Amino acid sequence: MSKKSQSQNEETSSTKSTWRVNGVALTIAILFYLVALFGAIWMDNSGVPAEASIAFGVILALIGTYFLLALQIASQWEKAVLLRMGKFRGLAGPGAFWLIPIVDTVANWIDHRVMVTPFSAEKTLTNDLTQLRHPPVSCSI
Repeated sequence: MSKKSQSQNEETSSTKSTWRVNGVALTIAILFYLVALFGAIWMDNSGVPAEASIAFGVILALIGTYFLLALQIASQWEKAVLLRMGKFRGLAGPGAFWLIPIVDTVANWIDHRVMVTPFSAEKTLTNDLTQLRHPPVSCSI
């Protein structure tokens, strides 16, 4: 196996293992974490029993974690391949979509942008050994 194909395989394996967190889900989760923290502190200072303030903080932290894991956003040029318990569920995106954490997974992100590959004009020899230059023509989707 050549070094180039090894590096491509390493890129592919590292790309599949990345975990995507979008800004909206992260913001909502941080807000829930802050409300949980300051709410628990306020409840503790107000004379509410410690068990109630801890339960309040834990519940809000779990809700924030749910938003962090469940809310996904695909860009305009992307779609996500969704699997539920390993079975194909469908394609999601572009836009916001919800996952059930642990049950649903995103197997792959599909990029629908057109990829442009530059190449030079071709030279062709005719029967009388005259060179013709053909302009490059290519279309890929």
